[in-house]
This record gives sequence, structure tokens and C-alpha cells, in this order.
Amino acid sequence: MSDDLRKAAEILWKGNVLLDSDEKPEKPFPFVNTPTPLQEYIDLIKNRDYTFLLKDGSVIQMGFKFDAGGFIEKHRLTFFHSPLAHMIKNLGGLLNKDDVVVALELLLGDSPSDEDTSPEQCPGKGFPLVYSFRLDYDENGQHLVNHPKSHATFLSENCRIAVNSYFDVRTFLLLVFGNLWAEYGKEVLGELQSLVKRAYAQSATFLPNDYNLLYGVHFSL
Repeated sequence: MSDDLRKAAEILWKGNVLLDSDEKPEKPFPFVNTPTPLQEYIDLIKNRDYTFLLKDGSVIQMGFKFDAGGFIEKHRLTFFHSPLAHMIKNLGGLLNKDDVVVALELLLGDSPSDEDTSPEQCPGKGFPLVYSFRLDYDENGQHLVNHPKSHATFLSENCRIAVNSYFDVRTFLLLVFGNLWAEYGKEVLGELQSLVKRAYAQSATFLPNDYNLLYGVHFSL
């Protein structure tokens, strides 16, 4: 899994979509609310509680737990869509992590360098929430209708949709850059698809239908 993260990071850096990365597959991430208050999101970035920080301030978290045989036992995979995305679209992206923090603090209206910023200048002051898409998997988790062992969560903690399997690094990034962050994702999508194809071609458990993951993700409703 560490090798997958390293290869993915190389693709993302080469595609000029990253501001920062921390490629530890078993890195624990603190709980945040869904949707996430903007201040929690700012703290998350300040503390580098992410795997990848994207050039518009969006965040990808990928945390795994493995069993004794090296198989995925649990994962929490999250994509946070930056509230800055549309505002900086024409700028081509931010320069570094500190730029993201400053821009988000201005959006919140709590920038220490400009405490008198008006609501008109800070439109996010009235609705400081960050929306995310999260995939959780727990091999030994509950099998209840409202909390299956593999599920997607979005909009709120109470909105869970059963998913037919766990995700690995490659397929989750394919979902993010092919669907959730597609506007910028086209810059790296082709190389990510090639990475997934090579992995499946070398896998003893490869099935032709697995190529469906290259073109869409199928949920069990």
C-alpha cells in the first residue's frame, strides 16, 4: 500500500495538482463532523491531517488498517471539497499550505491580519461548512441496514449508502479525480487509469468486470 501511495503521489505531483502530501497509509485521522465546520477544516489543514492537499485547498484523507496477512481490515477514505474551489478557479490554484489557511481564514472572517473584514467581503461567514464524501470499511463491523460494514457517507453522518466492497488507494483516487474533482482531475486521470489497469493485469484475482471501476463506481442500494 505504501508503494501505491508513492506511485500515486508521483503522478499527482507531476500533474501539478498537489500542494502537499503525507504518504503514510496507516496514518490515523481525527474525527470531524459531516458536514465540517470551516474552523475544523482550517485546523485539519494546519495540523496536516491529510494524505494529499490539492491546489484549490481540497483535501484527500486515506487511512488504512491491515490484518496480520497484510489485507485491508479497515479504511476511512475521505474527499473534502474546498469552499475556495470556485473562487480561485481562474487563478489556477494556490501556492502552498499557508496560502490555503490564510484564504480560508479570510472566508471565515477571522483573519488575524484583517479582523474588520465585512460579510460582503467574506461570503463564507454566514455558511462556514465544508462538504465531503467518505468511504468507510470495517471487515468486522456491523451488518445493520443503517451501518453496513462498507458504506459511503455524504451530506450528513446519517446519510449512509452501502457499497459492495472496500476501496484501495488506486480505485479511490480514480473515483476522486474521475468524478468528485473532475474539473482538475483530467490532468492526471489518464495516468491513474493506467496505474489501475496495470495493477489488475498483474492480479491473480483480476476479472474483466473489474475494469468497470475505471469508468464508474457502483453502489449497492
